[in-house]
Amino acid sequence: MIPPLAVDGPLLSIRRFGSTPLTADDLLRHRTLTPQMLETLRSAVRARLNIVISGGTGSGKTTLLNVLSGYISNAERIVTMRTPPNCRSSRSTSRAWSAVRPTWRARAPSASASW
Repeated sequence: MIPPLAVDGPLLSIRRFGSTPLTADDLLRHRTLTPQMLETLRSAVRARLNIVISGGTGSGKTTLLNVLSGYISNAERIVTMRTPPNCRSSRSTSRAWSAVRPTWRARAPSASASW
């Protein structure tokens, strides 16, 4: 970033991702979640409740989503819609969709369009 956003002068921030995703045990060990919080979230996933995960850049949204997706039955299909699609899943029932801006090819034809 450069001024005026970087008040003390230019700065560079690099986000580096680990080669192996964090697990529920990692979140407990690092005190990101308490055992009670994890059990509440696990129960909500198994009960098929809706859960909204939100937060700022680098706050752990994807990490939490990856941990919670491990509690979803293999009989269920998982569809993630992210920009960019950075959720990791090795499940055969997992599908990732990415949101993109419409182009002239992606827009529905209008009544006046001559294709």
